[in-house]
Amino acid sequence: MLSVHCEKTEGMNFMNQTIKHIFNRRSCRNFKAEQVPQSELEDILNCGLSAPSAMNAQNWHFTVISGEEKIEWLDELNKPLLSPEGKVRMIERSGEKFSLFYGAHTIVLVSGPDGDKFGYMNCAFATENMCIAAESMGLNSCIIGLAAMVFDTDKGAEYCTELDIPAGYKPHYAICLGYSAGEMTAPERVGGKVTYID
Repeated sequence: MLSVHCEKTEGMNFMNQTIKHIFNRRSCRNFKAEQVPQSELEDILNCGLSAPSAMNAQNWHFTVISGEEKIEWLDELNKPLLSPEGKVRMIERSGEKFSLFYGAHTIVLVSGPDGDKFGYMNCAFATENMCIAAESMGLNSCIIGLAAMVFDTDKGAEYCTELDIPAGYKPHYAICLGYSAGEMTAPERVGGKVTYID
């Protein structure tokens, strides 16, 4: 049985490749201007489609955006909705010319049925599957929850139509996919998060 103390993983004996990829994955906030190869993208999407879901509903929908104009359009729709604190944090992370998608040229919107109490959770499972799959292929990722803000506005349904998202669905997450243009460091893990009960 593997026993992991998450605050310190240096020198850890990884038992298998899946565990190694989970521990190695980092949120990338500086992407190279490259598209994800189609064959690898399809493998990543299939990993998302293979995620667990409540009652096996599989009630998610993935929208792949690779055109620069459409990514910029979505970025500019969301930026005015950022709180002042959120904007400061984004600028600190990526500079004055920040992008919500950090320069990634491949974005996957993960949508679920609006109002379904398990839909958000199911989309989270699929999102994590895709990010771990990307890591296993030498690709980098970043989950952007803020990208869903614009779909909660009065024009949200209109924007969903623009992106061919099924009626009654709305995005919960965006995944940036690509190749890192810089070093990524692991944040400190917060302790005291596990309780064992006999």
